[in-house]
Amino acid sequence: KVSKCHPAMRVKAIVRCGTWAGLLIFALSMMASPRQAFAGQNAGLSPRAQAIFLAGTTDLKNGSFPAAVAAFEEFLKLNNHFAPAYLNLGLAYHSLKQYEKAISAFRKALELDGQSESAALFLGIDYCKVDSPEKAVKPLEKALTLRPQDSDAHLWLGRALLAKGVYPEAISHLERASEAYPQDLSLLYDLSRAHLLLSQQISESIYRNNPHSYWAHFLLGQAYQVEGKNDLAIIQFSQALKLNPDLRGAHAALGEIYLKKQDFDDAEQEFKKEIEINPYSFQIVCQLADILIQTGKVDEAMPLLEKTVMRKPSLGCAHYELGRAWMRKAQFEKAAAHLEEAVAHNPTYAPAYVLLGQSYMKLGEVTKAQAAFQRGRSLRNQQLEQIRENISSEDSSGQSARQN
Repeated sequence: KVSKCHPAMRVKAIVRCGTWAGLLIFALSMMASPRQAFAGQNAGLSPRAQAIFLAGTTDLKNGSFPAAVAAFEEFLKLNNHFAPAYLNLGLAYHSLKQYEKAISAFRKALELDGQSESAALFLGIDYCKVDSPEKAVKPLEKALTLRPQDSDAHLWLGRALLAKGVYPEAISHLERASEAYPQDLSLLYDLSRAHLLLSQQISESIYRNNPHSYWAHFLLGQAYQVEGKNDLAIIQFSQALKLNPDLRGAHAALGEIYLKKQDFDDAEQEFKKEIEINPYSFQIVCQLADILIQTGKVDEAMPLLEKTVMRKPSLGCAHYELGRAWMRKAQFEKAAAHLEEAVAHNPTYAPAYVLLGQSYMKLGEVTKAQAAFQRGRSLRNQQLEQIRENISSEDSSGQSARQN
């Protein structure tokens, strides 16, 4: 259905019939009621005007957008009060990414037919395209008044409000759109960014009201970290720790930032401090162990990991790191035992199967090694295929919404 299509698909849907009557009806399908459509057809259009409109709509349908523009401009010299012609002219300009000209056409279509949900929708979209979100809001709200369930209108209104900094309302509309387009990566990015910016806004408000609260610095640091503003995040986490040296999570956050910077020494120290504050931060133990093993400190990592698996035997990452450590020591039976535990608790983690296969090979268990390698390859291929599907989904749906 047209109402469930992205804007690029709507252009095709509006012009998908071949006869004059069919083309006119679909050109009007989102402009007015069917009764108004037939009234428009009988409102004195000459055979020549009908032929020009038919030619323009056929060009639009076939993707010949410059020819469509020429036809509708010629038509409008003969009938400059015919709303569907302005709509189709706007769609042609929109498809050519000539958004200023499209805006002019959509505005005229909306003036002539105030019930045109399509004209209102595309007018709002193209205001977003020319970086005028403040102008986009009103026509997009009108589109939703005319068609409250329109997912595209929710999508673009959410984007316009996000650009204006109206985050709660933007989130509401983007969430409505995500129900229709759950695989649209660009939409999910916008929704994530809206939540992030709202969180940052709240954190900054807390900081302004109580700048001496360690929670204010901690929350603001988290917002900066998620947004990728790592230097600002470091300042805020460090300030939070000055106010509360026993604050859980702050050293872990600093360690993750330093790890991304490949500053292994500082990351190691921050993770160690986090574990001192909270000995049960088991995921941090795994991250610390990874650093220690990478930097050749296997003997330091192993007691920490052994203690962790005793406390939490089901922690797959600890068994994986222990398997890595025992392999470094050429203790392949012990490595295999822990890697078997790792895949038992995390059966989709491909690297564990690769190491398990290597340990089996060292033990001369070729059949087991081949099975482990095969499972690892299969999981890796599945993950790559999922990535390709996500990219394909982005190109076929989210891309059309974002770019068209």
